[in-house]
Amino acid sequence: MSLPADNHVHSQWSWDTTRGDMEATCAQAVRLGLPSVAFTEHVDQTERSGELDLEGYLESVERCRGLFPSLRILTGVELGEPHWFRAEADAMLARAPFERVLASLHSQPHGGHDDVNLRLRDESPDAVMHDYLDEA
Repeated sequence: MSLPADNHVHSQWSWDTTRGDMEATCAQAVRLGLPSVAFTEHVDQTERSGELDLEGYLESVERCRGLFPSLRILTGVELGEPHWFRAEADAMLARAPFERVLASLHSQPHGGHDDVNLRLRDESPDAVMHDYLDEA
């Protein structure tokens, strides 16, 4: 039985990943027998995000491709709320030919750019999910 690819992996290049390690992830993927991984690093424009070091990220991908030739390693990006930040999302996509592009919704325009998880502390799950699905 062959395992499926993992097309949504974060490494040290995502602003919110404190323990990510692209090389260790690739080594584990090879040990498990995964055919492929896609490093889809977070790129968000909200107040809680940081910049993606695109040059460092791409160098790391190329190094891992050399170290793990049996593993298909894809570049990628996970754009947070790209419909709110169209110009910034377009600019990021113009910087590199990413092989996987994901869109995510981690925030809601409810009292500012509120984290969905934080809203669950003070509001009913039904109300939060309704707002979330409306935004999505």
